[in-house]
Amino acid sequence: MMSLWDALRMNMMISYQELVRTFPSTYELYQFAYMLKSLTDST
Repeated sequence: MMSLWDALRMNMMISYQELVRTFPSTYELYQFAYMLKSLTDST
């Protein structure tokens, strides 16, 4: 069975790909990296 973290990570990767396709990539890249950092810091 897939863990919650795996599902979340997969979902974030899909969302990230959507963002890159629809928005200016440098800004989204920065935002995603920041979000990822805050997520990993909180655990």
